Amino acid sequence: MTSKFVLKGMLPLCASFALLAACGDDDSSSVFGGGESSTKKESVEKFKNLEKCTKSLDGDTVYVEADEADYVCDDGEWVKVSDEDESSSSKGGKSSSSGKDDKSSSSDKDSSSSKGESSSSKGDDSSDSKDVSSSSLSSVEKALGVCDSTKADSLGKIEKKTYFCKDGKWRVVGGMEEVIGVCRKAIYDSIATTAGHTYICGEYGWINVASPEAKFGQCTEAIADTVVKSGDSYYRCLESGKWREVALAEYEVGKCSEALLDTVVELMEWGLNKYFSCEKVDKEYVWKELNGVNQADVYRWPEGKDGDARWGDFDTSACYVYDSENKKDYGQGWLHHPKDSLSCMKGMTGCTFLRADTLIKNGETGESYKCYASTMGSPVWVKASEMEIEFGVCREAIVDSVFKKDDKYHVCKYYVYQSYSGYTWGDADPVDYDTYHWEKGKIGDTAPGDVTGELYYYGKNGWTYLTRWSWDVPLEVRFKKDFSYGTLEDGRDNKVYKTVKIGEQTWMAENLNYIVPGQSWCFKDSSEYCKVGGRLYTWGAAIDSAALANDLNDPQTCGQDHGIESCDLTGKVVKGVCPKGWHLPSAEEWTTLYEAVGSDPEALKSETGWILADKYLNGTNESGFTALPIGYGIIGDFYRLDAYFWTSTLCGDGRCNPGNGDTDTYAGYTRIGGWESSASKRFITGEGRDKKTRYSVRCVKDSED
Repeated sequence: MTSKFVLKGMLPLCASFALLAACGDDDSSSVFGGGESSTKKESVEKFKNLEKCTKSLDGDTVYVEADEADYVCDDGEWVKVSDEDESSSSKGGKSSSSGKDDKSSSSDKDSSSSKGESSSSKGDDSSDSKDVSSSSLSSVEKALGVCDSTKADSLGKIEKKTYFCKDGKWRVVGGMEEVIGVCRKAIYDSIATTAGHTYICGEYGWINVASPEAKFGQCTEAIADTVVKSGDSYYRCLESGKWREVALAEYEVGKCSEALLDTVVELMEWGLNKYFSCEKVDKEYVWKELNGVNQADVYRWPEGKDGDARWGDFDTSACYVYDSENKKDYGQGWLHHPKDSLSCMKGMTGCTFLRADTLIKNGETGESYKCYASTMGSPVWVKASEMEIEFGVCREAIVDSVFKKDDKYHVCKYYVYQSYSGYTWGDADPVDYDTYHWEKGKIGDTAPGDVTGELYYYGKNGWTYLTRWSWDVPLEVRFKKDFSYGTLEDGRDNKVYKTVKIGEQTWMAENLNYIVPGQSWCFKDSSEYCKVGGRLYTWGAAIDSAALANDLNDPQTCGQDHGIESCDLTGKVVKGVCPKGWHLPSAEEWTTLYEAVGSDPEALKSETGWILADKYLNGTNESGFTALPIGYGIIGDFYRLDAYFWTSTLCGDGRCNPGNGDTDTYAGYTRIGGWESSASKRFITGEGRDKKTRYSVRCVKDSED
């Protein structure tokens, strides 16, 4: 890309420093010694603001803004420095001139005999040197001589201060010039570096080489409005005499003006398309870069109506839809849609947030689409499913609605998946179509379903299964009605349990819920589940292996990672995790229980909660034992299926079947199942399972013998 402008009459600095254009990115300019104001050490508003002229300030110059003049501290008084050829003295702030009352005028005394002649300029007076009397000279001039053409650009020193003669005045050298030296004709085009920046000496003083002045020369009236390029930057010379960085469009198209207002141009730079708009900012017309083609496409478009759709101005394959809700919430009305968006196709209208979950038929193809509005990106048309065409789009307004199609029930639900969440039609469970449109009940209400006749319970989360399993059904509802239960209070935590006598044994009628830190868990780690199904324990926690190991009379090391060689519980009553006066039953005691109910597993199971996939059977609970199908746990997961209980029986020596022959790490358990065809398989005891498995615990009362 080449410049449209040829810069003529550039200042000498530009040519001298063509090789310095890449010396840095700092575009700020610092000019030292470039003008009269920069020669002042300091300034005050009025003469009365000057501090007292003391010996320490002798020779210092201060600019008084109200008088537009310099004052020098001379022998304890501030003396005004005149701009005329003849210096005038002004003590106490009153200036005097070379008028008729001036007794020190040149007519009374030959200036050649002036004592103010500097030792550095004896015998060197030129024709344009000032003819002044010694009384009109400042202390600096007395010491260094008058700053005239003979001393222009020269340096002088008084004590610790260095002075520089320029434009007929001595000024104190300070700031950066003390480090890199004074910029003067003798060192024009010299380069100096300080504080990480590089400067060039020229007619206007030290200039940062990264500044436009160093790159293009001083901005003057002769090149006003010229635009030049430097690397990726573009600069215009303003009428004010300063360079200002401008946009690419100003370099390529020209200055933004009222005639170009709201014009959008597409330009290419380094292989990339860029877009610029001519705008009025603070009474000034400027080119502003837009945020890509999407903003450029709709920049000149007026506000639309919800659903209006049209193709982009620059990217003619891009579709845009006016969304009034997005305009109201985020200030942007025209939303970009994918290139293959149906919103701009013939026979369709725009998909917007207001039109979310509505159906429309394509006028050309006859296919139906739904407007899908996610929380990410613009709403888009997606092909509707058969369910959506027949029943409408599943949405919050009809959530839990149930429809039947081809002898199957479908329900509108809010589903949460790993990659998607939202309202979707899915296969309905019996509770969906059995209780659809039911009014709210009271806690504890029960009612048969409209379709299946199954029994439902109204709990804190609404209608839920009663005949099938649901954690929302309280434990009290599962017990046998009108049955005589006893009670057991655990003195360790004061929990009270129901008990039941079956044959000659007395059992807990619910699962133990005593906390063993680190070795007991609630199902799914939910404390609410513990209120229904008690806790799950490892075998080591169930037998209280720590207590067994510390038994002074018969210590046993029976827990996890301990084999049968170090543990013999044969014929031993193992209290385990049970309350005082109760113990963990052995496999033999479980068999005695089973025989006491006539080897009928249904007599041990609750009357509700067991049905699963039409295979499981609810029990009769004639014994009052109330076994619940809460399942078991392994490390990292839980499985709700059947009722599992630990026994105190070890595997090995034929006492239980470990399944894989690993007698060291397996212990006996009892399972009460729900779906096997024979009763003998619905109650199993004497089999073994890994000691780390998490099972329930039912305690049996110690014999009174």
